[in-house]
Amino acid sequence: CAVARRHLELLDELAVLANVRARSAELQSMLDARVAPHRAVREVRLQGLMGGIELAPPRDGLRWGRRVCAAAVERGVLLRPLGDVGVVMPPLTITSPELHRIVDALTDALDEVAAA
Repeated sequence: CAVARRHLELLDELAVLANVRARSAELQSMLDARVAPHRAVREVRLQGLMGGIELAPPRDGLRWGRRVCAAAVERGVLLRPLGDVGVVMPPLTITSPELHRIVDALTDALDEVAAA
C-alpha cells in the first residue's frame, strides 16, 4: 500500500494529469489536422492520450494495420495494430516534441503504405 500511495502522491506532485489534459488536446489537434484528412484513414478516435486510427484500405480484404505500424517502427515509433486500427498510447509524461515525433512518424508511415 505504501508504494501505491507514494505513486499517487507522485502523480499529483509531478502534475501528470495536467500534462495528460494538455497533451491530449495537442494530440487531438495534430491528429485532426494531419492524420484524419489522409485518404488512408477512415476515422480517428482519442480518449485522453489513447488514440485509434482506423485505416481505410482501398479494397476489401486488404489489411494495412500491421504495415502502417511496421513503417512507424522503422521511424522509431512503436504503434500497436489491432486489425486495421493503429493504436497510439504514449506515456502519461510525454512531452510536446515527443508527440510531434509520433504524429510525424505516423503520417510518413501512412504516406508510405498508401503509396504502395
